[in-house]
Amino acid sequence: MLTNLVYKSPDLAADYITQLAKTYRYILDKKFENLVPIRTELDFLESYLSSSASATRAASVSMRRSMRR
Repeated sequence: MLTNLVYKSPDLAADYITQLAKTYRYILDKKFENLVPIRTELDFLESYLSSSASATRAASVSMRRSMRR
């Protein structure tokens, strides 16, 4: 999915990579904490799901365009 985005939509790919980095950073920052506030977890989840949905939609549109050719 990411490879396709890089070629078809570089701006979206850059946004996706940034969000992916934030996801990994969050996981690494929180891995030794026994408790994390639920608001923090929900904010992370919302951000993650939003970026994943955007990337999936973009890849789907790109694939449909390729199939029409």
